Amino acid sequence: MSTEENKMIARRQFEDIWNRGKLDLIDTYFAPDFLNFGNPCPPERVRQIVLAWRTAFPREIWRRRG
Repeated sequence: MSTEENKMIARRQFEDIWNRGKLDLIDTYFAPDFLNFGNPCPPERVRQIVLAWRTAFPREIWRRRG
């Protein structure tokens, strides 16, 4: 997979999950052995994190830099 394809997937996952709240897609984007800052973070944990942030900041739209 090319660098550009990887960038597109990363951007799409950010838009789908964080901005649109499509939590059902987390299993599509995150592997069961995903590491977050070196710590195990399986899809269910990612779901909890996203839900917590989206609950705390319901009107927020996250944008990438660069």
